[in-house]
Amino acid sequence: MSLRAEDISYRVGGRTLLDQVSVEVHTGELVTVLGPNGAGKTTLLKLLCGDLRPHAGEVVLNGRRLRNWSRLALAQQRAVLPQHASLSFPLSVTQVVRMGRAPYRGQGRAVERDVVRAAMRAADVHHLAERSYTQLSGGERQRVQLARVLAQIWGAADARARFLLLDEPTSALDLAHQHQVLSIARDMIKRHRLGVFAILHDLNLASGYADRLVLLHAGQVVAQGSCDQVLQAALLEATFGVPLHIAPHPLLPGRRLVVSGAGEYSSD
Repeated sequence: MSLRAEDISYRVGGRTLLDQVSVEVHTGELVTVLGPNGAGKTTLLKLLCGDLRPHAGEVVLNGRRLRNWSRLALAQQRAVLPQHASLSFPLSVTQVVRMGRAPYRGQGRAVERDVVRAAMRAADVHHLAERSYTQLSGGERQRVQLARVLAQIWGAADARARFLLLDEPTSALDLAHQHQVLSIARDMIKRHRLGVFAILHDLNLASGYADRLVLLHAGQVVAQGSCDQVLQAALLEATFGVPLHIAPHPLLPGRRLVVSGAGEYSSD
């Protein structure tokens, strides 16, 4: 089962934001999309989750065109963590995470309670359960929102494949929690029938956790495949405009370490 974009294009006014892009996420894998600002990464995510409709091409979820899914059924198939989640009401952390269970009304309070608690433990926010969401730090809020979307696709009773889409999930987090969030994603892939699509800016985080990489530039896919296939110095330098050095990762066999050559831009 998969979430698939088939030659999708998207335009705003006379500007093409995505041009004949094809990507695929299967259950059991973490696919990471990389690219400079303005490459079309968030637009691609919004098309994959159904927030936007392509002007050409199709998005297909588990063999069915995305436009043919009802909103309720779609909410039960995929969860989306936006880069910025705005919430100004003084709800408790537990209440915010419980919002993720909205597509499953009628399953019973015991099931809802257990799922919400499990999702909060996974996102390391269980100790904040009674805190007001508005009083949390930016990083804490991001982890609460992660718990909310985990609750939305957690422990499904049926066997349908589900997908988690993450828009820069590590952007507001410290180093330890950056790794924790991606470790949670990998754990969810193993424990549940789940595929994960994540936008990341950190090339080394992507190298350390992704099964496949998609490299976008100016609305087009310039490369996709394994870390070895995509993390090539010449390819990345042409995409990001920064000198880079690629080396075998000293701690992760089979992975690559990306070192920027920013020092070469010295003004001296």
